[in-house]
Amino acid sequence: MFLKLPLDVTVRILLELKPRDLLACRLATKHLDNIVRDSLELQYATALVLAKAENNVHSNLPKAHKLQALQTAQKAWALARPGFSKSVPIPYKNLGASLHTGGFYFVIDSKRKKVHYFRLPSKEDEDVVWKTIKSEKTIVAVGPCVYEHDLLVLITAKSRRDSSNGPKTYKIALDLLELSTGNSHPQAQESCTRVMTAKWNDPTIGIEIIGSNLVLILSFEKRPNDQILIYDWQTGMLKTNFQAPRESYLDILFLTEHLMLLPNKHNKTLDVFRIPLSHTTVPPTPVLRLGLPALPEGDELHEIACRSEPSPMGAASRFRKSGQHDGYASSEPRSYPTRAFLASAEDAICLFFLRIAVLKFSIHTEDGLTSSVEPKHGLTFVVHRNALCALVHKYAKDNGEDNIDGMTIEMEDIVPWANWGPPITRWFNTAGYSDGWITTTAGQRYVLMPQDWSGSGAPIYVLDFNEENVRKMKKYHADREGETAEMEVDSPPQAGQPATATTKTQSPAYVKLKALALRLRKNGISETGPSATLNALAQEIWASQNNIETVEADNKDDEWVTDSDSDLESEPSVDSNAPVPTQWQPPSTSSRIWSSTEMGEVQPTTIFAEPVGGALQYVGCISEARYKFDGVLLDEERVIGLKISDSGNIDGIEILHFG
Repeated sequence: MFLKLPLDVTVRILLELKPRDLLACRLATKHLDNIVRDSLELQYATALVLAKAENNVHSNLPKAHKLQALQTAQKAWALARPGFSKSVPIPYKNLGASLHTGGFYFVIDSKRKKVHYFRLPSKEDEDVVWKTIKSEKTIVAVGPCVYEHDLLVLITAKSRRDSSNGPKTYKIALDLLELSTGNSHPQAQESCTRVMTAKWNDPTIGIEIIGSNLVLILSFEKRPNDQILIYDWQTGMLKTNFQAPRESYLDILFLTEHLMLLPNKHNKTLDVFRIPLSHTTVPPTPVLRLGLPALPEGDELHEIACRSEPSPMGAASRFRKSGQHDGYASSEPRSYPTRAFLASAEDAICLFFLRIAVLKFSIHTEDGLTSSVEPKHGLTFVVHRNALCALVHKYAKDNGEDNIDGMTIEMEDIVPWANWGPPITRWFNTAGYSDGWITTTAGQRYVLMPQDWSGSGAPIYVLDFNEENVRKMKKYHADREGETAEMEVDSPPQAGQPATATTKTQSPAYVKLKALALRLRKNGISETGPSATLNALAQEIWASQNNIETVEADNKDDEWVTDSDSDLESEPSVDSNAPVPTQWQPPSTSSRIWSSTEMGEVQPTTIFAEPVGGALQYVGCISEARYKFDGVLLDEERVIGLKISDSGNIDGIEILHFG
């Protein structure tokens, strides 16, 4: 009956389906597959699913242009080839106090009275226009929430004395501004929310905003306990607050509008809390505690940070409300993105950075001096936000979302790392890489850059954790291996001629690879695809020893990106019980595109007191160009290269735009 409906009705119905259901329909019948192929709207919807992206309702581009922009961006990222680059000098002394989010770059000047910012360009001919927001108070930190609310929060401190001889105290407050105008935010009942009066004026700050919730962490160096406060920023109401030992919590990561994750440095856990809907006097306790890998005796977790971009939005966010119409209205805030599509927050990866301090030891020098040494290991691991949400629903006593105002349920037990981590994470030892910034992830991607010790420049590594692209890479290799098996012939080489790739005179590694290809063919893997060369095969043999699959670094390296009908074939899931091989290492520049699909073990194995590995799959690409950056940042559209002076001042940035 459904297949006999008018075409326009069928298209409308298909557009209402969930993305996965739409793909399932394409696999169900040739008729539905043809309908999707012939409908621009359905093609765009399918492309968004595969890219783990969402349509931007604030973009007035036609669907055809949106689809083209999405496809162009996906290819540019897959090949690590930016469409353009633009250098931007930073004319303000900042001592490294900068951040980027929501398509904007922010700099706090060294006197801490001004915030300078500009919109990051999306076109090569787009000018960079600096704007400035001033404050009479000292700006301790800023908390932007650009996409959702056009909001910039200034965390400020103002000194005062109760008497001429009395001690100086500081009023800590939140100034709520509309980013696009610099005025008080129209949704805030009060433009300034008072937080506390403190004896010190320079706390370490953690701040994140979602919906009406603003979570603030204040950590003072001379105070034994940190303050964690949850506000309704629109009304100024303090929903709840609690204390924790100093430097327990420094970063905040929202899983949903009502679930937040706080990495706990002291307990070496990831603590998940529910956010109450209204004011409560009951301090919150974690609904879930995920244990991190155990450390050897004497070693300490020196630092832990986290990041995921973009953050989820509240159900009643300003961005969603103002986007409930077609087109881009001139009355909408100028800070809203005009890009055709946006990364899906629910599907985004979360990045966790750990710095581990090894047991101190002393070195006695020839001149009789004793030097205390405390080596440190820098590690990151990646996990998808939706995978963490699934753990909440699996382990939390109330599934995390039920009875949101019931704050008394406590998750006393810690879920051990071995019970939750290996199947859904991927670890990287960042020794030799620029690891001073946590803002190196956006959507499905994570960017790394080796430290440029030689001064001649270093490439950029773009790692893509989109399972669809991993599946596509797997199929590409299966097709190539099938063709490689066809290269073998029964006839021996002619007299006087050396053996070639088409003869049976092959190395054991080649024979092993060929046997694998034959098995794939017997299992029904398609044999169509790019042809393989002996050089590429040699790279694969090398990579197979490191559990890495590569694409040859010639002009064919973009062939794996191309979509095909057979890309809709299903792919078997990863075996989380696979054997643990050696650590991940980026391949040589002769094989600049690769995939990692096996369990990878953290190296050196002595970092933790237990075996630690992760099976989360990804596709990686090394940029062809080399860059002289002191560090890199990432957002949905760009890699941002940092240029830092010896004094720690960010003197300039270079924007590599991918789309």
